[in-house]
Amino acid sequence: MNVPPLYFEAPQKPFEATFKAIYRSMVESKHGGALLYGSAGTRKTTLGTKLMAEKMLDYITDYGIDGLWSTAPNLLAEIRATYSVKSKETEIEVMQRYSNYGILLIDDLGAEKKTDWSLSAFYSILSNRINYMKFTI
Repeated sequence: MNVPPLYFEAPQKPFEATFKAIYRSMVESKHGGALLYGSAGTRKTTLGTKLMAEKMLDYITDYGIDGLWSTAPNLLAEIRATYSVKSKETEIEVMQRYSNYGILLIDDLGAEKKTDWSLSAFYSILSNRINYMKFTI
């Protein structure tokens, strides 16, 4: 899952009601996920990490769902690294891998430099995830 320990060890009480409402919505929708937005320091990452962990616990035994926690800048850097002649993966392989995780949390979406290329990369990954009913946070 690759989740930084900071977010697993954070206290959960302050947003328990928010978590329950968002989680209930995710479960009832059967696919999709959640978009968490707000100003810095509102604990969106901690809430998203808790949502991801709970969703994986609910479904991992039944469906073998795997998950990944990543930041938007790291995701783009991984795609960009495929342009090197030393790369073992192609751009499409990396984007497909991100598209295929059962649950994907992309933290700091919006922190990356917005270019036509970055918007296209995110659109491709998110569109595939929506079409194949993968949970995205």
